[in-house]
Amino acid sequence: MSLAQDYCLRRSVFGKLLVVHPLHMQTLARMEVETRAAFLLTMEVGCLLGKQECNKASDVELQLLRLLTPITKLYTAKQSMQVSSEGLESFGGQGYIEDTGIPGLMRDAQVLPIWEGTTNVLSLDVLRSVFKSQGQVLKAFHASVSDKLHSSHPTLKILSEQVQSSMNKLLSPQNYELLSESLPARDLAYSLARIYIGMAIHVYIRGC
Repeated sequence: MSLAQDYCLRRSVFGKLLVVHPLHMQTLARMEVETRAAFLLTMEVGCLLGKQECNKASDVELQLLRLLTPITKLYTAKQSMQVSSEGLESFGGQGYIEDTGIPGLMRDAQVLPIWEGTTNVLSLDVLRSVFKSQGQVLKAFHASVSDKLHSSHPTLKILSEQVQSSMNKLLSPQNYELLSESLPARDLAYSLARIYIGMAIHVYIRGC
């Protein structure tokens, strides 16, 4: 992100700097959101892990950690590939030249969704956490997200309502039967990740 943001201040396309092109800046902005989202999700899990290691975690937090660990690993691994690919592309031909070191970053990102256990394996681990806890991890997830979604700011209120609506729809009783099948496991994991990220961003903005 730092390299791409610096490059847009130096590279001219169609007679003007990239920083002046709204489309390019929209692309960088989306990359920035993905990067910040990954950071917030990782820090949330790091906080829970720290509490567990210090024997300070509540039962709800332990259940939440069990669910969020595979979710965070699979989501951020895929994210790193998408962002590094988009980042390389933002340099045009320069991004493909080995001397810049940028192609190496993209290749390194590719190992993450493999090394962490593959996306499908981690998605199935999310399902396993649901069944082994008899649904307690989802209850902990729901409680955690609901507890943090509150704001009087109009824009944040809209975000809060959207996240809450998505969560209620995903965890509604009519979807319970789907959780017994492995096929929707990846979609479930991604949905849970985005809902929790939406909540984390909401809390982050509210704190600012």
